[in-house]
Amino acid sequence: MNRSFPATFPKTMKVVTLNLLCGTVLDPVPYRRHLRQASLLLDLDADVVCLQECNNALVEHAMRRGLGERYNFMVVHRLGWRTAVARVVVAAAFVALLAVFRLSLLLALLGTLSLLHVWLFFSGTQAGGLAFAVRKGIKVKKCSFRPFRHQAGDLLNLFQERGVLVCNLPHFGGTFGNTHLNRYHDQGRQARELARRRFRVLAGDMNTSSVTVGKMRRLEGGPTYGSQVIDHVWVSSGEWVVSEVDAFSDHKAVVAEERIIFLGGGGAPTSPRAAEQGYVGNFVERDAAGQERQHRGHNLGHFAIARQLGDQLGHDGHGHPVGEVLLCRTEVPLKI
Repeated sequence: MNRSFPATFPKTMKVVTLNLLCGTVLDPVPYRRHLRQASLLLDLDADVVCLQECNNALVEHAMRRGLGERYNFMVVHRLGWRTAVARVVVAAAFVALLAVFRLSLLLALLGTLSLLHVWLFFSGTQAGGLAFAVRKGIKVKKCSFRPFRHQAGDLLNLFQERGVLVCNLPHFGGTFGNTHLNRYHDQGRQARELARRRFRVLAGDMNTSSVTVGKMRRLEGGPTYGSQVIDHVWVSSGEWVVSEVDAFSDHKAVVAEERIIFLGGGGAPTSPRAAEQGYVGNFVERDAAGQERQHRGHNLGHFAIARQLGDQLGHDGHGHPVGEVLLCRTEVPLKI
């Protein structure tokens, strides 16, 4: 089977979202762990990576170092009044620790670790603690941070502004969003703000499984935080496969890959949009038992072929594409 044949066909789009866990009280500077996470993300080989809790310069440096060879790393820096307040409060607490140091070395040590964790979590200039990593070669038209109007539902909002990092990727036909909603309250209001925007894909740590984002469809997956499902990928259209991967964090990475429409025969469509507009041709279907059946486009009705994950397509001796394929309904009827 000629494995070079699929190179002319549209590739599937893969998106990964991960809450990095930027640190804990006993491990406030987990630089090596972040490098391992970057190595894992390289293995997952996504087109777009959405990261949450990229809250400080150390996390950003680790991700840039680990992903920079393959990805363009994008983050928006903002020094707002919340960040300024956080820095003043933590600095004052450090001064207060000098008095505690005389009473107990242990208490002073624990207090120092706690304040270091708080400093790294709240005082960074990375807007919302959000970052995108986009595969090099994919054009990024614009990347910007949009804060939520509702910032009062969580105590953490006093020190760090929540919002959505927006990235326009014409290569994939739309805007991508990366977000991290409140921990305890107001997720519904923030989700309604997100619903006012038009996203091709929206991903992130929603801190709940009960919100909806307008007419977007949430990809159903397994637990991502203990037994809870709080990390999600939302899509506006398409057929997707979703899975969860352990990622050196208290959250699992969510991996979502789109099943791109595929029709073979007298030439392949050059984009998913071309396929959805009704490309018609011949193809060969191979079922789980390895049996092959040849079809013609006019027998498909309103159905099209969506290739499965991986580069499994090849061709038979007559030039017909062969692969493990799945029938799925397209949004646009085929032009027969």
